[in-house]
Amino acid sequence: MNMYRGTRKFDREQLVFMVDVILDSAMDRIATALPDELDFETCNMNMKSVDAWIISATETAGTGMAVLYAQLTGEGIGIGDCLSFSRFETFVQYFKEKRLDPNWTGLNNGDPFIPDCRKLAENFVDEMFKEYMDETL
Repeated sequence: MNMYRGTRKFDREQLVFMVDVILDSAMDRIATALPDELDFETCNMNMKSVDAWIISATETAGTGMAVLYAQLTGEGIGIGDCLSFSRFETFVQYFKEKRLDPNWTGLNNGDPFIPDCRKLAENFVDEMFKEYMDETL
């Protein structure tokens, strides 16, 4: 059963917006697992729970993208495939490594690294929704 009951297809910008929201929401949750207020040692002491939190947020993003794709195209796709095609897992790993760097200056202390997921969303949509955008409803 298709969840989307509209009579018009989504255009590229709408799809990018939806995927960007999914990824940005996950990044917000991931960033809260490693807040600036925690020093390097505290983050490392709690790494098992931090990793579980990050994996959960990452996989939730993959689920959102997989559901969106399946509902609009009628084709199934795995969570891992969505995370791989979007390069989100690599993005998350980079953020985690940067945040766990002992020289981290903090998001609130002038560090400009606030992850921007838009480019990932654009790449995912362009790669995965090409046929969808080329077809007529």
